Amino acid sequence: MNTTRREVMKGIGALATLAVAPSESLLAQCVDPGTTNTGSTWWGSGHIMTSLGNTTLISGRIVTQAFRAKKTGSIRSVIWYNIHSTSAPGYSAGTGGNIRVRIEGSDASGHADGTPLGGSDTLTNAATAPSFPKQVLSSPAPVEAGKIYHVTFYNTHSDPSSNYVSTDCINIKSTLNVSPHNPQIPDIEDSVYYKNSGGSWIKRSQTPILDLEYTDGFHQGTPYMESWLNGNSSHWNAQITPTQWSRQNFTAPSTMTVKALCIAAKYVSGSGNLIMEIRDANGGVLRQVSWTNSEVLSTYQGWAPSKSITPLTLNGGSYYSFVLKGTGGVFTSYPLANGSVHYGFSPTIAVNGFCEYSTNSGGSWSGGWTAWNKTQRKDGTLIFCFGLA
Repeated sequence: MNTTRREVMKGIGALATLAVAPSESLLAQCVDPGTTNTGSTWWGSGHIMTSLGNTTLISGRIVTQAFRAKKTGSIRSVIWYNIHSTSAPGYSAGTGGNIRVRIEGSDASGHADGTPLGGSDTLTNAATAPSFPKQVLSSPAPVEAGKIYHVTFYNTHSDPSSNYVSTDCINIKSTLNVSPHNPQIPDIEDSVYYKNSGGSWIKRSQTPILDLEYTDGFHQGTPYMESWLNGNSSHWNAQITPTQWSRQNFTAPSTMTVKALCIAAKYVSGSGNLIMEIRDANGGVLRQVSWTNSEVLSTYQGWAPSKSITPLTLNGGSYYSFVLKGTGGVFTSYPLANGSVHYGFSPTIAVNGFCEYSTNSGGSWSGGWTAWNKTQRKDGTLIFCFGLA
């Protein structure tokens, strides 16, 4: 277990629940009301995360993680979050079991249909395996663009009650109470389910942490593997005020036209607006939007309403940033950890860039985020979404 991993376990050990949590829903808008967006109509980190949430692969339980294929082809490997601990209860036991991973189709109700597509791969003694294993299927799984599929996890150990690990996923706090979890992504293609032996499917209030690799080298999935909550004293406070700003640096992955901006944030206190500015490489403001404090959730960090802008073309390969600042009062917006930096997820499914902060109204910048008491980290990404034309 590397140093970063030990810090993660230390930080979340107290949250180590839990085989299952109540079903939850979310109330938010990241895209225009009434619009159903898919992966081709938005860009950004795009996922709210209030914590990590594990589901134990114990006693015959099956866990599935849904996705919509972005292209027709064959998937050859899967990276997932295999969480286990000898010190924090609720994650694993014994050898960890033998975790068989395969891809299955979807039935009429949107659940895994039990029929494997292609081959499988089994991770033996999973409690001593990497936290983010890459499992290569014995034969690639054919998929068709636009259809729903499921990565399925089975514990094939002869005694799965005493030998198991957990899948870990993006967890959504119940006080947000939003559905879909991220409105630009329909829940049907971004959900986690489990089924106990002999039972029915139950939906978690979670989204998968996955990297799916196709045989031609294309990747899809979500690489963000933890949140740096501002309430944790090991992390930067993530406050946004007239003098304390946050900035997300990024390189546009391809030429795209942005028509709307959205940010995940929390209103804390005082009066004033939250400002978001897209800037060019020289710091020039290209577009600006704002939210009143009544438009931003005060219970927990969640999606603020989407704000339309005059269409803006961002050139592929060019450097940009967006800045968050306040006209008054206090807001917060904490980032996610980008698993492509340290944990083997493909950088093609992540925002290429990092977030940082300023304590003097943008006069100087920190050069990275502070998380787990380490400064200038380059693996943080603010939670945002650009609506595309």
